[in-house]
Amino acid sequence: MKLIRQAKHNNLLLLLFLTLTFYSVGSQSGPGFCVNLTQINNDYFEESIGMVWHPTREKWLVWEKKGDIYLLNPANGVSAKIASLTKDIDLRGDGGLLSMAIHPQYPDKPFIFISRTIIYENARMLVLEKYILDNYDIIERTKRVLLRTVIVGTDNTAGYLAFDLLGNLLFSIGDGRNEESTIPTSATNPETLPGSLLRLDVDSHHSKALPAQNNPFSELLDGAVENYAYGFKNPNRVTVDSLTGDIWLSDSGRKTAGEINFILPKFFYGWACRDGVKATRAMSTIECREATSLESFPTFEYSTRVGVQAIGGYIYRGQKNENWYGRYFFADYGNGAIWSAVPRDNRRFAALTLAYNGQQIIPMSFAQDHKKELFLVDYQGRTFSMHDRECQVPQKILTK
Repeated sequence: MKLIRQAKHNNLLLLLFLTLTFYSVGSQSGPGFCVNLTQINNDYFEESIGMVWHPTREKWLVWEKKGDIYLLNPANGVSAKIASLTKDIDLRGDGGLLSMAIHPQYPDKPFIFISRTIIYENARMLVLEKYILDNYDIIERTKRVLLRTVIVGTDNTAGYLAFDLLGNLLFSIGDGRNEESTIPTSATNPETLPGSLLRLDVDSHHSKALPAQNNPFSELLDGAVENYAYGFKNPNRVTVDSLTGDIWLSDSGRKTAGEINFILPKFFYGWACRDGVKATRAMSTIECREATSLESFPTFEYSTRVGVQAIGGYIYRGQKNENWYGRYFFADYGNGAIWSAVPRDNRRFAALTLAYNGQQIIPMSFAQDHKKELFLVDYQGRTFSMHDRECQVPQKILTK
């Protein structure tokens, strides 16, 4: 995640220069699917990255970049520090404590999974760790390192975690290169982990994470056994539709500020042969010609004229906001805008609506509670519940 302290809030440019792929774009005014944000924490966090719902205690676990973890009671806004995973942590660039996920069968399987960047044997590593979660206590002495991979730079780390509906852990890994790096990317190579989405079996008694059953590269003849899909630059957020099991992933390119991808197993998602849908100079290489045999284009993309970086969210499956049901929500880290869209059967967006004008927020991640209601984490230390409100907004209508 590019940690830009001063976010830009120019929503007129956002509306004027939105660029969409495979569709012509028109505008109309009418009732919108707008978002009202209600802050739920009293005391501000410091560089808050995300939060995950505790399945038995009706409270949130909120984590900060530096490695501190807090328990937040949404009923009264009170938070308390419960852990500090700061040992060996590398905070450079978009590193730090990146993501957490609680086992979907908790408390029968009382585990929490955490990804961090650390310094290990003089190298910068992205690690996946497993701890016992006893009530509110993350028991640090139970730590097991399930996976470790070298990250060559300080940008494009990703490291997001989410469970699919089969209980497999999805783990996104960026290509790890700094923006101006001349080091060739490994994202075009399915035999490497950087630039890939992994799908892991974390229930075995093995000391390391195992590839999930039926992973597409499981024969190890044409890719790393842990990989589920590849060809990403900075796959910063990955979420799973709680109804269908569909996997959605946000990524960012060099000139493409954001793209949203619907994930299919074994498919190549373009980087660095394409930046969004546009071919790069690398397209003529042997690596790109081989990688593009099973290629998927973004569901949606927009340029750096519009925003800074897409922050992927969820398909709404809650009950409080009837107008939202089946809509996908995502945001931009740089201008703070929140968008919603309806995926068609082909997973392309039928209509894109500006749902929030982005005033004074820096979206870092979305979260979902046990009732499938949506929440937002702001990098400036705030957490919000999201609610529907009537409004009149310009809408971008996409037609083939």
